[in-house]
Amino acid sequence: MKNQARDKGFTLIEVVAALAILSGAVVMLLSSFNYHLGAAARSRDEVLSTVLGMEKIEEMRLAGGKGGLEGDFGEAYPEFRWTLLEEDSGLKGVKRNEFKVTNGKGAPISLVYFSRDEE
Repeated sequence: MKNQARDKGFTLIEVVAALAILSGAVVMLLSSFNYHLGAAARSRDEVLSTVLGMEKIEEMRLAGGKGGLEGDFGEAYPEFRWTLLEEDSGLKGVKRNEFKVTNGKGAPISLVYFSRDEE
C-alpha cells in the first residue's frame, strides 16, 4: 500500500522543473511585449514627424515659399522641430528642398521635394 500512495503525486524536482519552464516562458512573453511597445512608440513618432513635416511643407507652399529655415510646431508639439535646407538640384530653374523633422528621440525624418527657383 505504501508504493501506491507515492505514485499518485509529483516529486519536488518535477514541480521545480515545471515552475522553471513556466517562469522562462513568462519572462520571454514580457520581454517581447516590452519590445513591441517600444517599436509601436517609435513608429508613432515617425508617422507623426512625417505628417507634421508634410503639413508644414504645404503651409509654406501656400505662403509662397515664405516661412524661414527652421522652427517648431507650436505648443501642441513642443518636442518636434524642423529645419529646411535649400540647394541647387542641378536642373535649371529647379531647387532641391530637404525638410528635416526631429523629435529629440530618434533619427530625424527627411522629406525631400523640388520647387521652382524664384531667383
